[in-house]
Amino acid sequence: MPVICISSPQGGSGKTTLAANLASAYAYRGNKVLLIDLNVQNALRHYFNLTLVGPHGFVPYIDNTDDWGQFILKVDTNLYLLPYGDVTWKQHLDFQMLIHEKPDVFRKNISDITAKSGVVVIIDMPTSPQLALHEIQSLIDLQVTTLLADGIAPLLLEKIADRTFPGTPQDNHNQHCYVINKIDPRYEMSHDIEVYLKERMGDLVLGEIHDDSSVPAALASQKTLRTYRPASSALFDIDSIEEKISTRLNILVGNNDASPTL
Repeated sequence: MPVICISSPQGGSGKTTLAANLASAYAYRGNKVLLIDLNVQNALRHYFNLTLVGPHGFVPYIDNTDDWGQFILKVDTNLYLLPYGDVTWKQHLDFQMLIHEKPDVFRKNISDITAKSGVVVIIDMPTSPQLALHEIQSLIDLQVTTLLADGIAPLLLEKIADRTFPGTPQDNHNQHCYVINKIDPRYEMSHDIEVYLKERMGDLVLGEIHDDSSVPAALASQKTLRTYRPASSALFDIDSIEEKISTRLNILVGNNDASPTL
């Protein structure tokens, strides 16, 4: 099954929100889903009311085991999560050093986890620039970059397109698409930026997500949008994006071709 990576050069672009709710969309339609949190904020857990006290997740234990999969948790029907972990600054730096000095170890662990049959894998990356994305490029079937509909987005897009943004992968192995987030048609600049990005990127735009007060409210309640407000405009947008991803990657509804061992 495919590996979908959610990344962004912008902080606060909604990539973690997209990752969590995209996973929820696949789980709702019957697919087994594994979320992998590679972001030091360790925020994916909050979307599933998973308050972890202490050093849970895989990063605190990278010096003690090569089996990161043992830290995978079931968080909902059909939905599993590998948390980053509540780490100290030193543990975070040790993980970054592992990626830099032993990239083969990092790639092997992620490869072993993502190779599980019958599972849609969604990886939440830290905000660029970062090395992890470069090291796992060969494992990714679709890279989705989130961009805000703001004044900086066109500048970032140019740097991503010509691969001059620090940490931008230098190969074309995987498909690369975009999601424009926090569209607000009430404001002229938001509308103009949306139009520009769509004209500039064409079919590479998977869709847009409207600015919706349900998004922060759902997170504050530690719920996905589908659980908190299933009629929200943002969830409608995300479901549309899920359908387009499924078409691109030929993901069938409930296509769990094996019972995954998670």
